[in-house]
Amino acid sequence: MTLESHRRRGLAGALVRAAGEWALEDPAVGRLVIVAEDGGPAIGLYQRAGFTEVARHVGVSRPPS
Repeated sequence: MTLESHRRRGLAGALVRAAGEWALEDPAVGRLVIVAEDGGPAIGLYQRAGFTEVARHVGVSRPPS
């Protein structure tokens, strides 16, 4: 999560790119997978970094009692 006052500076995008490039240096890594909340602010960031949606996963949880 990023404070609103620190958004739109390119920091998160640079971090996603650097992490992806680092991960892909390993020959055993064939694909990068990102999980984001549907409609959440991170989706645009990941799309700008070149990620595309290939599947959806739905989960349900409840807080501990």
